[in-house]
Amino acid sequence: MPYVTELPDGMITFDGDAYVIDTNSVSLINITSAEDAEFSLYDVDATSGTTLSNGDNLSLVDEDGGAVVSGTYVGDVTVSTASVDVGLPPLVGLQVTLNPLEAALMMDDEGRFYAISESGLDSSHLGVEITATVAGQSFTVIGADISSALSELASTVSSVPLVGGAAAALIEGAGNAVQGALDVAIITVEVDPEGALDLDDDQVVPCFLAGTMIATADGEVPVEDLAVGDSILTADGKTVSVKWIGVKTIKFRKAGIHHLPVLISKGALGKNTPNRDLYVSADHGIIIDDYVVNAGVMVNGDTIKDIQPDWLDRDIVYYHIETDQHDVIRANGTPAESFIDYVGRRMFDNYKSYVEMYPDSANIREMGFGRISTQRLLPEYLKEKLGVKDPSHGKSQAA
Repeated sequence: MPYVTELPDGMITFDGDAYVIDTNSVSLINITSAEDAEFSLYDVDATSGTTLSNGDNLSLVDEDGGAVVSGTYVGDVTVSTASVDVGLPPLVGLQVTLNPLEAALMMDDEGRFYAISESGLDSSHLGVEITATVAGQSFTVIGADISSALSELASTVSSVPLVGGAAAALIEGAGNAVQGALDVAIITVEVDPEGALDLDDDQVVPCFLAGTMIATADGEVPVEDLAVGDSILTADGKTVSVKWIGVKTIKFRKAGIHHLPVLISKGALGKNTPNRDLYVSADHGIIIDDYVVNAGVMVNGDTIKDIQPDWLDRDIVYYHIETDQHDVIRANGTPAESFIDYVGRRMFDNYKSYVEMYPDSANIREMGFGRISTQRLLPEYLKEKLGVKDPSHGKSQAA
């Protein structure tokens, strides 16, 4: 699992126009001694694999769906040091350089910055380049961590005539000295706001909230009352069978902003559409004029709103209905997409039930409608139709 590490206060700040670096009071130990928090998945404004750029919404969630950190993706950050001398007996001279620490960078709503990495930034994961000078000869190794680098270097210098064995012993025991030299080394920090974060298909799965009414031939039925094999209606009146229903529970006290539902008020999309208030996840696709529009993109702050954390007094339970094809079904009278798997099926609490029912299942083809996952892609006529004016609204607005 990946890790997120809060960076030292004041090391990076944003003044509204640029990222300002201040390392005058920061050494490497201030970074490596910070706690690495493990997280499970990236919660972003997309329904499949995507690439994040500066300003895109980002929430890191744990295995229970709780937010570890929420904010925006900034770009890439690199931390490096100059070469530092390590104090050893005259027999051996050591110079150490940190292999640059490279991570994705995010900023929360309070202006704090965090590094996202695959292995964490603690001292046990510091890659180094170490050069030893023994009897006038120089030997250099690059290691994934200090211990392995020193071991390899000791093995290399052991062949030096007369002094190799003693030099190797000194190098083998130099771990604390090397770490100490790096801890107080002057660091250089670079932020690249043009960086990009490529993500796979393990994003938040778009869903209906419990209580949503699904159209069937016998009338509307609460989504939580449906079962595999039940018949429901597509938007064009065809009867299809429920293949599977994904269920995901989010503890309301742990819910990050990107887990919170979007409210589409009764009549917000047209006369009696929805026919009652509709609550869906921000990334659920609503069908409008042959577009699949993520609900969060439609937020206008009036008839379509982001639910706020302090409005919740119970856990959020999301449902998603799968049929044999990627269909348009009706939820509270509103055309909406059925589930299509982008590997996001694993996010559901009952994922294993699908594997047991369909061990040889193959992915289905996405419907031919264009998907709109950011306001940048929303045609002007739809912005006017939906009353979307301020791109700062909504959880799915990142450009």
